Amino acid sequence: MDSAKHDKLKHILVRKGIGGLTLIDYLGFKDYKKVRELLLELSFKGDIFLPINIKENIWSKTKEKGWGNGYVDVPSRHPCCNKSVSEIIEEFDGEMIKRISYSDLAETGWWRVGFDTLNNPKMTKEKVLELTLDLLIDLYVIR
Repeated sequence: MDSAKHDKLKHILVRKGIGGLTLIDYLGFKDYKKVRELLLELSFKGDIFLPINIKENIWSKTKEKGWGNGYVDVPSRHPCCNKSVSEIIEEFDGEMIKRISYSDLAETGWWRVGFDTLNNPKMTKEKVLELTLDLLIDLYVIR
């Protein structure tokens, strides 16, 4: 991502929050890695809030299981709200959307969409965070 695009996306995210992710296709961003890095940078500085949650797999600690699960909370106006896992997978495109295994109302009042890593022993905490950020991006570029 060139410096001008990076600065423009940074400005949009600071002003609009994660809702600014809806513009990344329009702005021509294809590299999710750079977008993930920017999201984490802004979140660590307190400039934006990321409605994500990663939870360690504490109920089945074996070497055949991944580290844990990743979740993204979306507001009631989001197109995935109140939809089942199968409805979301059928209706929307996205690499991470194909991996969704959870869709339900969260304790926050937002709709929670997520994935698990139970069948992937190579999933580390860092990888779950990376994939959760990819899911966040996929969910916010839905048209």
